[in-house]
Amino acid sequence: MTGRSRPGKSAARTFEALPPTKGSRAPFAESWWGRAWLRSLEDSSLESGRLARGRTYARGGAVGPVTVAPGSAAARCRAASAPRTAPRSGSSS
Repeated sequence: MTGRSRPGKSAARTFEALPPTKGSRAPFAESWWGRAWLRSLEDSSLESGRLARGRTYARGGAVGPVTVAPGSAAARCRAASAPRTAPRSGSSS
């Protein structure tokens, strides 16, 4: 984790990028709370195609640090096209 919230400061937190995974079926989370966070993210996602594309990017090591704030999570992604910010949850785009 690279950012922490402090009293009177933003509640956003940034988590370091994960390395590429070996094999397409490797789990993204190993702890119970990590699996619960992912399940919550998947349950609240309105765009399953974007979520599937995000998994592909993550497995390939193309997702940068993830910033989580109340109501949203975002990460910088490197794709075959130009890099862009990929909203993860709570986005209106």
